[in-house]
Amino acid sequence: MALNVYGALKYQYPSVSVDDLTSMCSKMTALGKSTVYKLLKERKTSGCLSSLKSRSGRPKVYIDEDYKYAILRKVHSFYFKKKIPTIEKIWRPFWKTDGHQSEEISFGRSYLRTIKKLGEEGKTIFYLDEIWVNEGHTVGKIWQDKTVNNFRQAFLEGISTRLRAPSGKGRRLIVTHIGSDSGFVDGGLLLFEYINADVFEEYFIQMLDLIPAGSVIVLDDASNYSRQVENLPTTSWRKQDIINWLIQKNITFNNDLVKNELLSIVEINKNPHKKYNIDEVARNRQITIIRRPLYHCELNPIELIWAQVKGKVARKNTTTQLKGVRILLNEALKNIIADDWQKCIQHVKEEEKMWELNNIIDQTVEPLMINLNNSSTSSSE
Repeated sequence: MALNVYGALKYQYPSVSVDDLTSMCSKMTALGKSTVYKLLKERKTSGCLSSLKSRSGRPKVYIDEDYKYAILRKVHSFYFKKKIPTIEKIWRPFWKTDGHQSEEISFGRSYLRTIKKLGEEGKTIFYLDEIWVNEGHTVGKIWQDKTVNNFRQAFLEGISTRLRAPSGKGRRLIVTHIGSDSGFVDGGLLLFEYINADVFEEYFIQMLDLIPAGSVIVLDDASNYSRQVENLPTTSWRKQDIINWLIQKNITFNNDLVKNELLSIVEINKNPHKKYNIDEVARNRQITIIRRPLYHCELNPIELIWAQVKGKVARKNTTTQLKGVRILLNEALKNIIADDWQKCIQHVKEEEKMWELNNIIDQTVEPLMINLNNSSTSSSE
């Protein structure tokens, strides 16, 4: 596998040095650089490979293109959260007990295709999201003079008693905002200590007055954004109510079905009837709502903007009081300019380059195999 990838890279980039090609191959195949060198040397000297031997007798699962891309995105989501991606953590969301693929597996690719298509059509894309900022939100480490032991010593020596980290996170502010490549939308800020679907929908309706018709708003599936026009049947519904709902929607079913079987029919047919309040309001204003996939914060530019905002607040938060944090938040938001947004949007567009990597692998490598009974993987050349 590694030599196939190396050959493809060499063909695509003939002017790149062997050392650089080896580094690129190492990153793409997750093999050490020295291992790639060893394989190249062994093929050159003996014409065959014996270094990497596959282990037989273990059940293997063949992963298709959508699975490979979903796994790649999942690994990145761990890095964004500064967590270690293990085989168990990565694999769990992609495989259900019945052996069927999860609905979210190819959602990331579909989302990127939709965003790319809307951009090519000249649509203005706005990104809406919220963050929480605690009054105790400060930088993780600061320089401290620990020689000052008490207030009396500080007073006599004319120095401070140094900043002290808060004992807890304290109260929090919830910040909701919307922006595009032109920067944050003026008047689009919502700053609350508490928010629910009622508060958000009232804000959203007023905010739509600031968005031009024909635009696109990208948001996630947070509960505040996802109140439905009508409730869909759940396990808490009585059986007769589920039957009435199916009849009302002209969905056929057998009369001898039990409640769980009826709910299975609901699950299959519910999507055309699953409508959100804010989506319908936006549609009446000729504005399109796109919901970004779960576990893919790296596909949302405003996540990168929030990181900048929270960093600015943390570096200046010396009072650790909600009033001071509110002031710092407003100041940080005002300092985010259109250029910052454009850089973050461009960074997300760079994610599409990962498709090129997948295409190279698809052209040169046999299907990726993951061993389900062991945390290690093996490949044969």
